[in-house]
Amino acid sequence: MAPLHASRARLTVATATTAVTAVLTLTGCGTESGRAADQRDSAEVSAAPATTPPSPTADCRPVDVGALRAGGAYDYEPRTPAQALAESDLVVVATLVRIVDGFEQRDDGDRVPYLIAELSITERIGGRHPAAVPDDLLRMPIPQGSISVESGEPSFDLERFRSALPAGTRMLLFVNDATAEYDSPPPTLPEGTRLYDGRPDGVLVDNCGVLVGGHDDLMGAWRSHRTLGDLRADLAAP
Repeated sequence: MAPLHASRARLTVATATTAVTAVLTLTGCGTESGRAADQRDSAEVSAAPATTPPSPTADCRPVDVGALRAGGAYDYEPRTPAQALAESDLVVVATLVRIVDGFEQRDDGDRVPYLIAELSITERIGGRHPAAVPDDLLRMPIPQGSISVESGEPSFDLERFRSALPAGTRMLLFVNDATAEYDSPPPTLPEGTRLYDGRPDGVLVDNCGVLVGGHDDLMGAWRSHRTLGDLRADLAAP
């Protein structure tokens, strides 16, 4: 198969137990993992503001980021937002349009199924290739988790993803063109479609006014931002 994405190469394939325990409640406010806590030192903890996060609005559909974490855990050093901005091909604010069927990879003989999240770019912040995705419809593969031995199906099916990640969810994405790193692009996508990957710390989700990490809990400098707007303003600061 084609070479794996740098962050994807360090992906630890989840067991069925891992996939289940990764799922957060629909409030999106699960406790941080022991691994995340171990990686934060006292300076990072003190950097987080003492203010209370915003309260979710009554008309908001909460996000279950456990779906984005179905693929497993990561071993990595979290970047600062400034580092992520400098290292990404494209940094945007985008709104989830829909999640559609994707494709399968083969990793050491194992099936690795993916869905495709289609997101409408609403604001371009920067990156090395800020004019990428000229039609403003960004496509991002999402791993569906481990395959059930009994059913032969992935842990998270399409409808579960659609329920966990409602259309209209806003995200701030630090992504790179990863098209060449997937060896089975879905034939249903238009010819020439590029696939963008933002794992593990490049997908930030607005969960009813509260900023949460998509593929992992917020760590390090990311924790000083309580809302998507806070982070957006920080990135725009000189």
